[in-house]
Amino acid sequence: KNTFWMHVLPARHIESNHVRGKGDFHCGCTRLIVEQLEQSTGDSFRFVEVGASLGGCSWRVLTSDDRAFALAVEPYKPAADAMRRTAFENGLADRFTVYESLVSAKSRC
Repeated sequence: KNTFWMHVLPARHIESNHVRGKGDFHCGCTRLIVEQLEQSTGDSFRFVEVGASLGGCSWRVLTSDDRAFALAVEPYKPAADAMRRTAFENGLADRFTVYESLVSAKSRC
């Protein structure tokens, strides 16, 4: 298994603390994601994570299937920057995009 380098926030933060303590992604939808990947038959699998924090579910998708592409929407700049560094350091920047934005009825991502 290859090493996956994940950037976290330096202060107390639930997802950062989970990564530091467990050494794994923080994603509450892992079972659903795996089911969707298994059912996918196309050439690619598109995934959107809204309120991504550090992108735990996006990383689960991207490391599970080479056909996957992920878009993460996160308004907090330090978290968005951490996801960009994580993508770059793990060779996933070509399949991962971060939009720094809030999501509302008037949002434009």
